[in-house]
Amino acid sequence: MTRSGLSLATNGQARQAPSPVVFIHGLIGTLQLPDMTAAFAPGRALAPDLLGYGTQREVPPEAIDLPAQVEHLQRLIERHFPGEAVHLVGHSVGGVVAMLFAQTHGQQVLSLVSVEGNFSLDDAFWSATLARMPAAEACAMLGGFRADPAAWLARAERLPSFRAAPHGLGTCSASV
Repeated sequence: MTRSGLSLATNGQARQAPSPVVFIHGLIGTLQLPDMTAAFAPGRALAPDLLGYGTQREVPPEAIDLPAQVEHLQRLIERHFPGEAVHLVGHSVGGVVAMLFAQTHGQQVLSLVSVEGNFSLDDAFWSATLARMPAAEACAMLGGFRADPAAWLARAERLPSFRAAPHGLGTCSASV
């Protein structure tokens, strides 16, 4: 085993297995998209649900914070890719989780890509806007976005930028 992957034998020749890639979703929800992970070598891509989303939606909101997300991610990476370092791809707030993971578990990170990512919650203007809303209002709004993504994207182009609030984000118990 090497830091970048496992050595495999194919037709009598050894080759390196591609390094694993872990996709960390943002506030809007899960990246459980079979077409996305199928584009990678079998078993070498992981798009786990963060606490409060998808398969993890039953986790109580009071148990969810950024350090808990980082440790949840670490357990999943170790379970799926024991002893291997991974490439992290964080989207939006997933960028915050990716950055904190790299800071805490740097030996497990080969690279980090931030896609529309935030380096801290202070630059997560959209997430901060949601965090200021009552939970029911935020969940209803997110449900509408999921129901009609094209309309959400059209509205997003017209929104002004907001300065992030310094407080944390809540979660919706609705399936994402």
